[in-house]
Amino acid sequence: MVYSVAHYKEQHSYMQIFIIGILVVVGAGVMWFMSSDKQAAVTTPTPIVQETPTPAPTTDTPVATSPFKDGTYSTVGLYSSPAGEESIDVSLTLSNGVITNATFAGHATNPASVNNQEKFAKGFTAKVVGKPLTDLKLSVVNGASLTTKGFMDAVDNIKQDAAQG
Repeated sequence: MVYSVAHYKEQHSYMQIFIIGILVVVGAGVMWFMSSDKQAAVTTPTPIVQETPTPAPTTDTPVATSPFKDGTYSTVGLYSSPAGEESIDVSLTLSNGVITNATFAGHATNPASVNNQEKFAKGFTAKVVGKPLTDLKLSVVNGASLTTKGFMDAVDNIKQDAAQG
């Protein structure tokens, strides 16, 4: 049987449409899976704790008067995520108004929130320890913006608690 060029082009066209249809179905399935609620996978939260050692104080720099009392302050930070209300425990140690130690514990149960709290925990100390409390302003740490918002809520509470007045 002899087929013409037009017949092969027609068959090729059907094959292209079939392949495009398969790709659309697979893509829609992936999008559905990525956006579906994963509440069924909720497990007991594992606290995330990241701690840094206190840096040695320097003696050559004159000490400025700080508006904050020295000490360790612990509080809860709150924020809203797509999974609902979240809370984190934050502890900051202050010396002359400078943060010398910082700890963080997340309590999320939603897998996406747990992931973001873990990312935050891996990078926040580098952005916090050694910084004056008055100057601390964070918006995103390792891609975690909402956890950072909860951390800054805790920082605001600590500023009030540590105020010298």
